[in-house]
Amino acid sequence: MELRGHVLEAARCPHANHVLQKCIAVSSPEASQFVIDELLCRAGSIAQMARHRYGCRIMQHLLKRCHPWQVAHIAETLLADALVFSCHPFGNYVIQHLLEYGTQDQRYRLIRTLEQSAASVARSTSGCGVLAAAMTHGSPADILWLSRAIF
Repeated sequence: MELRGHVLEAARCPHANHVLQKCIAVSSPEASQFVIDELLCRAGSIAQMARHRYGCRIMQHLLKRCHPWQVAHIAETLLADALVFSCHPFGNYVIQHLLEYGTQDQRYRLIRTLEQSAASVARSTSGCGVLAAAMTHGSPADILWLSRAIF
């Protein structure tokens, strides 16, 4: 595939990111592994992509289409800095996808993190979108605890 070795460059390009998104959307999860590998081999690239205007779309497609074991390292990176991403204009969409498509454990950990800083997250427009996603995709107990933390 022509994109191998050029994932980071393509993800930042206003045109090539659409090609990369389409490849992830129509290929098998296993065929998208090269995208994940390229993101993981360069330190800081996960955080950069999550906060990038076009890169965040690539991250969203990976979380939606790939197996949980494939995106586990990506999810851990996102969870480590979840509050920053939650309040970021582009990163918040990646966190919303993690809430929707992540594992039960990832969702639980993310909602606990949001619960601890709910007031500051709620002050951000982007953060409000993440809190809404947490309310939509969380368990009834998660929703209750998060609601108490907000109000």
